[in-house]
Amino acid sequence: MLRVALQVLLALSLVMAVLYFWRPADIRTPDSATAERRGDLPKTYLYAIQRTSYDETGELSGIVRAIKAQDFPEQRETRFTLPRIYTHDGDARTWSASADNGKLKHGSQKLFLTENVQLINDQSTARLDTQSMTLDLKAKTAISRVPVAMTEGANRIDAQGMEADLITERVRLQPNVESIYVPISNQP
Repeated sequence: MLRVALQVLLALSLVMAVLYFWRPADIRTPDSATAERRGDLPKTYLYAIQRTSYDETGELSGIVRAIKAQDFPEQRETRFTLPRIYTHDGDARTWSASADNGKLKHGSQKLFLTENVQLINDQSTARLDTQSMTLDLKAKTAISRVPVAMTEGANRIDAQGMEADLITERVRLQPNVESIYVPISNQP
């Protein structure tokens, strides 16, 4: 009988200890700091993604690839790791852009690229390097307001920024443009 009473007493003690230390209300109602941190977390993770888009006539207009994408609905943005973007405008005219990081605001067709950004005209060897660029996927334009370096072969042009129309293949360099031109006969 004493043994049964001790077992009942032990069971009641365990139940009371659990009820004392476990507060389910704490789980459902976090403090404000925890709630704020939860808003900074992505709601969706995607790995090895590719998005292909077509124009109204069914022609390929662009491809977006990335190693990883994270969706942040509270900030209304999607962040990309190692994005690579291909724009197509018929006649085999394509441009490709790549970067270490990218951010697409929801409801916008503007992709903000940062860190080791490259814009390449796929029909030539021309390459533009910078650290920050805004790529408008709908208008097919690219803008950078930070220093850029454009190279083609041994030629190089440095500027404080640029605007590029990917349809007409026209690049307009901003102030303080410096260039090094190596004639074809002197190139390796």
